[in-house]
Amino acid sequence: GLGHALLGVYGYSEEGLAQSLKICDENPEPNPLTAMYGCANGAFMEYNSPMDISGYEPRPYTEETAFEPCRSLENREHRRACTFAQLYWWFSSLKHEPPTERLAHIGKLCRAMNEGDTEMYRVCMQGAGNSLDTTIDYDPSKAADACAIIDPDPSARRYCQRHAAIRFSFYSSRENALRACESSSEEITAMCKSDIEKLMTSPK
Repeated sequence: GLGHALLGVYGYSEEGLAQSLKICDENPEPNPLTAMYGCANGAFMEYNSPMDISGYEPRPYTEETAFEPCRSLENREHRRACTFAQLYWWFSSLKHEPPTERLAHIGKLCRAMNEGDTEMYRVCMQGAGNSLDTTIDYDPSKAADACAIIDPDPSARRYCQRHAAIRFSFYSSRENALRACESSSEEITAMCKSDIEKLMTSPK
């Protein structure tokens, strides 16, 4: 996408990221259901996991730097996109951990990075759902349990499960997206399925 390409042009540095985000601001994603997947998200994904001929290679991860560059961003929209993209980097960097431990670790990181900021914590849970696929072996029926390990609170995990389902709608099928919506909570299931149906029937 555009964000990935821009960072490749302007360079994998804070200056290159800033220039890429400036152009992204001029090209917003019009569909609110897919706004988190726009240009800025692509720029942050590329910053976290630069691509070369051998594939994606995550930038070095440490617990001390796990929240950057997100925490240093003053622009709220940029921080939202950064937080969403940060989850892919976390999952990639923690792939050596067993799945259950990795999911619990992700939950702790989301809570620590966004303490006292309900909106950004919700975005973090959305990003978690979007990045679940390899951890759950691309099995949509595992999405609900995985999100519950990250945060068992239904008011939080529904955002995780919703975006896991959206992710399946992008690269798999409507059927698998709806399977990812299945939950012990009828409310979560219904809200998730409603969003998927809207997404699948919205103009491209």
